[in-house]
Amino acid sequence: MKTKMTAQFHCLKTSSLIFGIALVFRLASGQCVAPPPGLILWWDFSSGNSTDISGFQNHGTVHGSPVFISSTVQFSNPSGNQPASQWIAVPYSASIRALETNSFTVAIRYKCSDTAEQNGRLFGNTTNLLMDYNAGGITCAYSQFRTSGGYYTVPTNYAGCIDTSQTTDGADHWQVFCLDRTTGNATQYIDATNAGSVHIPSFSSGNMSGLVLGATMLNDNYGARLTTVEDLCIFSRALTSNEVASISAAGPASLCQKPFVITPPSSQSSFWGRSASFSILAGGQITLAYQWFKDVAPISGATNTSLILTNLQGSDATAYTVVITNLYGGVTSSPPANLTVNAADISIGLYPGPGITINGLVGYTYGIQSSTALNPSSWIGQTNLTLTVPTEIWYDPVPALLSQRFYRVVQGPIPIP
Repeated sequence: MKTKMTAQFHCLKTSSLIFGIALVFRLASGQCVAPPPGLILWWDFSSGNSTDISGFQNHGTVHGSPVFISSTVQFSNPSGNQPASQWIAVPYSASIRALETNSFTVAIRYKCSDTAEQNGRLFGNTTNLLMDYNAGGITCAYSQFRTSGGYYTVPTNYAGCIDTSQTTDGADHWQVFCLDRTTGNATQYIDATNAGSVHIPSFSSGNMSGLVLGATMLNDNYGARLTTVEDLCIFSRALTSNEVASISAAGPASLCQKPFVITPPSSQSSFWGRSASFSILAGGQITLAYQWFKDVAPISGATNTSLILTNLQGSDATAYTVVITNLYGGVTSSPPANLTVNAADISIGLYPGPGITINGLVGYTYGIQSSTALNPSSWIGQTNLTLTVPTEIWYDPVPALLSQRFYRVVQGPIPIP
């Protein structure tokens, strides 16, 4: 005769970790506002080159001899219908290739005094995108997106466009092109002014290879002339009109160059005696400095983008933050990252009675406790188990006659009644 036994067995585990920080733009007054998300390229030329400080490593390749000076780059291409001699190429990276099927925004801050109206190529490539600060005899700053269905130009009504005299006056201006593949709308802004939109009924997959700043193709005619570019930003989404206005409001002060987080550390949970690692991807004006903290105390030597903790103990289960700084300021991760340290990796099964499988470290002693209820004061020590192999099974000698029984494994040794 066999007796039917029904029992519930439970093992307890927890883990948590998350934090993030936002990039900011600076208003002309010096105040900072929340930025549009999705920044994948930012050339601010402050390092005297086309280093990408967005964190996506989209560094430019310089052709010819544009002049880098005072956090800008100056283009002086030949006048009129002659091949450009100066430009900076955008890499055909994974994040740039994704724009072939995704929405995007290109925002360029520049000063131009090219009043001869013979040039105008500011940014683009040979296949899909063209951004001009001047359309020659039409005297209009415009953008154009090309698909298999034809060429779509904004603004479509040149009579109502932003006249070239306003974009070649030697003052700071933003030219922003937004392509929303969801709505099919392409919009151009000059500073905070909507200069026109056009609906594109269908899209080809496009080709974002060969993008250049200072021209619109390699050796293209009509390259940028008497033009100083201060910022090139590319976003992996179409910005809203309010977001474009916030960029324009930055004015000559440009963008705040304080550090910002692109990809925050992911949640981590580990085990006694083992290791845990956290990493962070940040952007901002180089050079960035990192300092990790355990609670409020700095961790000695933890000054890299990754934090590696080894030989974890119970005392390591606490809150962690990282401070990122550069010459322009610093940010502290918030909220704190919480590390959970479990005694061991455990599982439970019927063999035919309840058995606890412990996957831990050889030579470590683990305490096994049981309880009939999840009450902090009701845990009773059952045994201390010192592993002789990495994985061992402990069998509960008490028959599974109770309606339920909980088990947990803690750092040993523990008291046994």
